[in-house]
Amino acid sequence: MRRWYRVATMACLLLVVWAWGVCLAATKGVGGVRPRMLGPVRYKGSYALVIGASRYRAGWPRLENVPAEVQQVAQALRKKGFQVRVVLDPDAEELRRAFEKFIDDYGFDEGNRLLFYFSGHGYSRKGGRKGYLVPVDAPDPQRDEKGFLRKALCMDQVMAWAREMEAHHALFLFDSCFSGTVFKAKARPVPQHISALTAKPVRQFITAGAADETVPARSVFTPLFLRGIRGEADLVRDGYVTGTELGLFLQEKVPSYGTGQTPQYGKIKDPELDEGDFVFACAVPPGEPVPPPPPGEEGGAVPQVEFGDIEKWGRWQKAMRRAWAKARALEQKGEVDASAKAAAWGRVLKAFSADNPLSGEDEKLRQQGRTRLAYWRRQAKAEAEKRKETAGWPKRIRNRIGMEFVLIPAGSFMMGSKYSPEETARRFGGKVKWYKDEHPRHRVEITKPFYMQVTEVTQGQWRSVMGSNPSWSKRCGDDCPVEGVSWDDAQEFIRRLNRIEGRDIYRLPTEAEWEYACRAGSSSAYYFGDDAGRLGEYAWYDANSGYKTHSVKGKRPNAWGLYDMHGNVWEWCQDWYGKGYYSVSPRRDPQGPNSGKYRVVRGGSWGHDAGALRSARRIGDAPVTRDINLGFRVARITP
Repeated sequence: MRRWYRVATMACLLLVVWAWGVCLAATKGVGGVRPRMLGPVRYKGSYALVIGASRYRAGWPRLENVPAEVQQVAQALRKKGFQVRVVLDPDAEELRRAFEKFIDDYGFDEGNRLLFYFSGHGYSRKGGRKGYLVPVDAPDPQRDEKGFLRKALCMDQVMAWAREMEAHHALFLFDSCFSGTVFKAKARPVPQHISALTAKPVRQFITAGAADETVPARSVFTPLFLRGIRGEADLVRDGYVTGTELGLFLQEKVPSYGTGQTPQYGKIKDPELDEGDFVFACAVPPGEPVPPPPPGEEGGAVPQVEFGDIEKWGRWQKAMRRAWAKARALEQKGEVDASAKAAAWGRVLKAFSADNPLSGEDEKLRQQGRTRLAYWRRQAKAEAEKRKETAGWPKRIRNRIGMEFVLIPAGSFMMGSKYSPEETARRFGGKVKWYKDEHPRHRVEITKPFYMQVTEVTQGQWRSVMGSNPSWSKRCGDDCPVEGVSWDDAQEFIRRLNRIEGRDIYRLPTEAEWEYACRAGSSSAYYFGDDAGRLGEYAWYDANSGYKTHSVKGKRPNAWGLYDMHGNVWEWCQDWYGKGYYSVSPRRDPQGPNSGKYRVVRGGSWGHDAGALRSARRIGDAPVTRDINLGFRVARITP
């Protein structure tokens, strides 16, 4: 077990790389003849999570060189075609969440190539049988071992993630002192031909040293890793670097720098995950000499930064924060259209495109800016399409927090299903008794125009009013519907929203208003017709949702410009639910029964079949119910 003041461990490099559908073929020469590559390595997508921990605050020494080394790795990976996500100085929760979110976003597509990089302290205990990644808030294990174990990320968890992922290939590299017990054995020094290696799954590991070895604060492993993937590790000169070759290269080169490190490499102890080999295409074509390393990388050194540069980059970073904050503030202005908001993010990204070598914050802000730019470009396109679709239609309005409403005119419609319960069950499945409360079909008149929210209330809108997010699917993002809210919760949201506006103008729609707005002049099963085969164009439901919530406006709107009236999440209405209410309901502006046990829920959700998404489908639920697929949208009265 290493004492912290003896350890200047730096970088725990975790690279998970896999490929599926790799288009490769090769012929292996005999007696030293170079193999002939017949095709390039291809991946559906290449993504990297780059994590640097330098500002430790609970007893571990700070690692001042980490930010610059993180940027070197990020830049090298971008040149290799990776989309890079940078996380700097994570605490225990942020470290775990960074891995989980990245795996959730990209880890279950077999065609992706993933790469995880952690630069920071590492720690071993129990004679090297247990290894840990150390977040910035983990205490010194010599003083508080229980506290350390609660915070540190154990390699057992990394192994579990490695097995759970649908990856075809995976490579783990650690620039730290971790046990070799994760390995199966030393890999063969000369790789098989590339097509055979990429055809079989694998989880490979490379560490900077054995469990009882100390890793220097200024990394030798990271610069040599970068040189290796540029081409120096292509030992058989076939234009590709395999995980096996990279391990051999590092094991040979790192000890020559006199740091006392002996890199270890091998494969996971799993017969289903130890046959293949991951592949990097070299920057150097087959047969060409490997170029010398860039200035500052010789001998594993990191370029020094003068004080003037630190001051300059500090001012630059502050300016970037200010510009980012202004663009974010502009998003909250409802009177500014989406194209102007997209343009603002474009200007920020263009003005601050350089990489700050002293911080990972700039890349974090850039990544968020790219996400916002893409979002507002989608919104601008959608707004343009809506203007075209609804030319001449009554005006739309936005409130102070950006909620968008469309004016629904007064009018009448046939409420309920045009099909009998028996015919509904035959056409759409389910039991006849489920559909009896959609009858008798009758004409209803909506005598007053009202505004209907264009989308379901989103998680971002809920947070801006309530200050929290109750949703089960928080990873979905601010543009996804809020869910996990009861009818009572929706009433509290509306009460606070009215207080923000200074007048009582918001409410839940009545059941009749909801169906009238959903139908948008139609009398068919759905607002686009009776063909359930077209539902995927308009709704998220069990056949296409992957059983999870999706961002609003992801499907086509109805004729009045309302999105997700079918599917995504169920929506609360104002009324009490009455199973036989249609037989006694008023024909003008019905408000529902005077009392009841349940409130009306409409629209279906991502977890329901096509029959549940019909315009006429109605169910009731207890007003205290909070479910993973239960949300709402807001109505607003006219002046």
